[in-house]
Amino acid sequence: MRSAVSLALVTSLIGSALPVAAQQHTPMAGPIAPSITREATRFATVEQSKPVDSEWSRVRKLAPGTELIVIVKGSQPSNRYFVAGDESDLTVLNVGAPSLPTAARDVLRDLASTHPEYFLAAQKGGQFAVQKNVRVGPDGVFVADRKVADLAQIVEQYGRHDITEITTAKIESNPVGCALAGYYGGGIVGGIPGTVIGGAVGRDTGPALVGMMVGWSMGAVYVYRKCRHKPEKLIYSAP
Repeated sequence: MRSAVSLALVTSLIGSALPVAAQQHTPMAGPIAPSITREATRFATVEQSKPVDSEWSRVRKLAPGTELIVIVKGSQPSNRYFVAGDESDLTVLNVGAPSLPTAARDVLRDLASTHPEYFLAAQKGGQFAVQKNVRVGPDGVFVADRKVADLAQIVEQYGRHDITEITTAKIESNPVGCALAGYYGGGIVGGIPGTVIGGAVGRDTGPALVGMMVGWSMGAVYVYRKCRHKPEKLIYSAP
């Protein structure tokens, strides 16, 4: 579609440029029309050469701080955290540096979720003091004025064509929170249908109550499992 639009633009510009060149007789008229034509042709060529990659759009829609497994060409899979992505690049957080204290890793992961723009700004000279005496800037990451990592060690940027595959990491959610989700969600997922089915089978409240309890229990288990374990999900695979 974009290629067709670009070709239409070229045709339109060429068609409009030629009459101008024919009507003008000043010395400036000659170079202008060919210049417009060359630029329009170049624009169409660039547009046609851009690869159409629908899968990459899923990368751009990732929530900040999402844990990923990234495979770069010639490298082993590595766990990273999503910071930002555009049509050509991926920026991720790497908290695997051995020199990073555990507390600093937690702060950086939280920062990737809440203020990912801090990392991008730090690359351009910004300085940010965050929790637990952690400071992030172009000169690196500091904990209580002690440098624990270079900025390039924790903020990594890859071109789209350097990446082989991106998947979301498997997530093990908090069991207490998932138990609560299972309790309330089970009532909706299983309890209500169970009540309807039980009521249709019997003429009194007994079958309806039995159906509600059975359905609620099954629904609670289903919701708990879905909440507790989220498998890896393929986001991008290079063509």
